Amino acid sequence: MLCMMRQRLRSFLPPAITGDEVRFETIDLMMSFEAWQRLRDEQGLSVDLARSIVLREVLRLAGAEGSDPAA
Repeated sequence: MLCMMRQRLRSFLPPAITGDEVRFETIDLMMSFEAWQRLRDEQGLSVDLARSIVLREVLRLAGAEGSDPAA
């Protein structure tokens, strides 16, 4: 299942990101269930705050800071 999820993520991202191992692996980590579970359960963050953290970091890594996430 993890392999399939990583492959799907890789298919959505541009080569500039998938070719950069550090950026790709960090985005994969930030979008993982384990990261979400830690933010929510271990750190006790609200859904909105956890979502903001994940979204901000993924956008930063993708080079899309300041982008409208709703777009």
